[in-house]
Amino acid sequence: MAALHERCNVLLSLETCKAVNRNWTADMNDNMKAGPELEIIFPPEAIAKRLGELAREIANEGADNLMVVAILKGSFVFAADLIRALHGVGLAPEVDFMTLSSYRKARTSAGQVTILRDMDLDVRGRNVLIIDDVLDSGRTLAFAKDLIAARGAKAIKTCVLLDKRVKRALESDGHTVEVTQDGSEALDRVKSAGAQRFDLLVSDVEMPLLDGVKLAERASLLQPGLRVLLMSGFAEQLERAKALKGPNVAVISKPFTLDQVRATVRKLLG
Repeated sequence: MAALHERCNVLLSLETCKAVNRNWTADMNDNMKAGPELEIIFPPEAIAKRLGELAREIANEGADNLMVVAILKGSFVFAADLIRALHGVGLAPEVDFMTLSSYRKARTSAGQVTILRDMDLDVRGRNVLIIDDVLDSGRTLAFAKDLIAARGAKAIKTCVLLDKRVKRALESDGHTVEVTQDGSEALDRVKSAGAQRFDLLVSDVEMPLLDGVKLAERASLLQPGLRVLLMSGFAEQLERAKALKGPNVAVISKPFTLDQVRATVRKLLG
């Protein structure tokens, strides 16, 4: 039986975020009709409030001669909102852009960062704020920081919209983590694993195409003894997950801490 200090194979199937807008379709008369409304996780008011807080934190750091470098393409909406918030607290940063890629057309990082478009402005002697959309492995931000530091920036700080902390926490504990974007993809990965069996499946209860509960049921049939950790912030979903009784299943409620995740994984793996 695998222990936490041993190297375990973990299949991580978590939604990074859910859309906060509607799907729109146009009829023959160009009248706009609202499609199915998606669940709102972060309402506009909460996002605006957090942007204001971030802007004040950045201003309090004494960010004189500030340059913002937005990593394209993913960060452009978040960067635009944050730059407006910075102007709202009296800062007027100069803005430049870099296009970096460690994903290409894949959904997971390939581990090698490529410059697709470089900056135009000189960073020497400047306070630089790098803005990106998602902090995953950290390779892209580390590459950007090292590059800008080598070009003579005075100080460099980073700001991201979303942080994939669970994946990095499991990897830092020595586990091999494979990430999928929906339940169906995760199930296909279990089917094709062969001798490379997974020790643990970590999933949100609510997932596209195949929810976490059904994923756990089907994956456990394909791989008996598979440990399963399910997560949700909704009472009804938590009850559905808890119905999967057994020593190989654990359920934690959102929001949670990384210490809670680590402790639950430790208990599951024995």
